[in-house]
Amino acid sequence: MTRTTIRSDDITAGVVATPPTISSISYPGSATALNTAGGDNLVVTGTGYETGITATIDSTACPTVTRDSSTQLTLGTPAKGAGTYANGLELKQANGLLAVINVDYSGVPAWTTASGQILSFTKLTATTVTVAATGDTVVYSVTSGALPGGLSLNTSSGVISGTGTDDVSVETTYNFDITATDAQSQTTARSFSIVVNIRNNYYGDGSDGALST
Repeated sequence: MTRTTIRSDDITAGVVATPPTISSISYPGSATALNTAGGDNLVVTGTGYETGITATIDSTACPTVTRDSSTQLTLGTPAKGAGTYANGLELKQANGLLAVINVDYSGVPAWTTASGQILSFTKLTATTVTVAATGDTVVYSVTSGALPGGLSLNTSSGVISGTGTDDVSVETTYNFDITATDAQSQTTARSFSIVVNIRNNYYGDGSDGALST
């Protein structure tokens, strides 16, 4: 919600000074919140943006305030903790008139899948498992190690699936790291492993125990 404040000392000889307004704010790219580390560009649209207007978020001055026009500002954002700041963005004209609006900050993605072994499956069979992290539009990527052959990671959903292609002769553990990245480019990595088992009747000669006649 946007709130505009008019002070009594801004009413002179029956003339009310025009306060600024905020009609919308646009977070960077596909983000729905600001990076807690700061450094984003937040675009603010509205009316009445005069030369010399200032901006603060939760009482901390925005490091840069660019007046694109009388109806648009681009603000550099300060670092803040994750959360919603009610009426946290404040625009202030030189005459003291204010406009405020809520603004959101998002923390780094938080893993909900525990580290360590997440799957054990029999070689050359189909399988699936999901890793997950909370955050703003999180995408996933394997950043160290490798998945077993035939398995792939869905970067949007965190689902690891496929039919194993590694014809291992002994139980084999695959170690890898997956990094979760949110819309503010904040990242967090976690280490996982998948175990590929041999078939129960595997003889080690590639026959899988098939009997010959």
